[in-house]
Amino acid sequence: MRISKKNIGKAAFVCCIAFALILPATAMNTTTRTITGTQVGENAFATDRDVLFSDSFETYEDFIVDDFAPWTTFDGEGGQTWGMEGVDWPNEYYTGSYMIFNPTQTTPPLDETFNAHTGVKYISCWDTVTAMAPNDDWLFTPQLAATTFDTVSLWARSLDDQYGLEDFEIGVSTTDTDPASFTILQVNNDAPVTWTQYTVDISAYTGQSIYIAIHVFSYDVYAFFMDDFEVTGTGGTEDTTPPVTTCTLEGTLDGDIYTSDVTVTFSATDAQSGVNVTKFKLDDGAWTDYTGAFDVTNDGSHTVRFYSIDNAGNQETEKSSSFTIQHALPVEITIKGGFGVSATITNTGTTDLPNVGWTITLDGSLIFVGKT
Repeated sequence: MRISKKNIGKAAFVCCIAFALILPATAMNTTTRTITGTQVGENAFATDRDVLFSDSFETYEDFIVDDFAPWTTFDGEGGQTWGMEGVDWPNEYYTGSYMIFNPTQTTPPLDETFNAHTGVKYISCWDTVTAMAPNDDWLFTPQLAATTFDTVSLWARSLDDQYGLEDFEIGVSTTDTDPASFTILQVNNDAPVTWTQYTVDISAYTGQSIYIAIHVFSYDVYAFFMDDFEVTGTGGTEDTTPPVTTCTLEGTLDGDIYTSDVTVTFSATDAQSGVNVTKFKLDDGAWTDYTGAFDVTNDGSHTVRFYSIDNAGNQETEKSSSFTIQHALPVEITIKGGFGVSATITNTGTTDLPNVGWTITLDGSLIFVGKT
């Protein structure tokens, strides 16, 4: 049963789905992908076309919403989305556009009717419960460039047809990811409830840098699923190399200990598609997008963890850098006159430091030496 966070239910979910085998003219409802080329073996072909960009959505965090670089998103209607009665998962009923969905990790796990086209994960767009408003959810690739472009290929489906079938379109922009900048190349109404391949010719954009968008505009339906997205052409090599990030620590060192605040700076490089984002966490804090150098001021031992993701979606293996800060010990001295001199030395800092050596000089001459 489709259900909203406010428990707005409708008729029971139908597991056995009957559907008409009527496909869009450009859709190929098949389980075998055919690539034009020279046949090498019984089921193998050689092709001189490059895969410029591809994603099967397996590497992203389960159920994350609108935060899976190098993709970017835009939620035009801003409405809360549907969930499912009797099944729970993180971020269910989210407000946003797209979610990485893993049907094997829901509670309880969903059955085979929710299987991905390949692997276990896919991207999903759950329909808004907002009254009288269709979905307006956009998904954008990073900027792509090549000597020639051939096609965009993706596999998509509707969750079920009980409330209707999903509507989506595919567009291209040569400028930016503003929805108004996209030229729609293919409108797909009533996506079937089985995985269906959609292919769009983008050869007209050869020689240009482009963004590709998927726009879901269904009205009061349920959920749109997409898997195995691929862009082909020539003159481009798929980027499979993650970025490299270095961490620089700046402060006053005394041996292995910093006696001042420490400034942390990250520098990431990626020779092919470029760096999309660098993420870090300090000690037990949350993962945060890096936007510039920051200072660590507290005394004690610290560990900063970090990694970067490039514009092709390659994620660097997590790295770490550890350091210790102990600011110069604050000391309070009281000297009383008379025939002799008495002095009180007090640690007014916040850290207990046993076995600390100290000396006091007066006019350049040593007058006290000791250890606390």
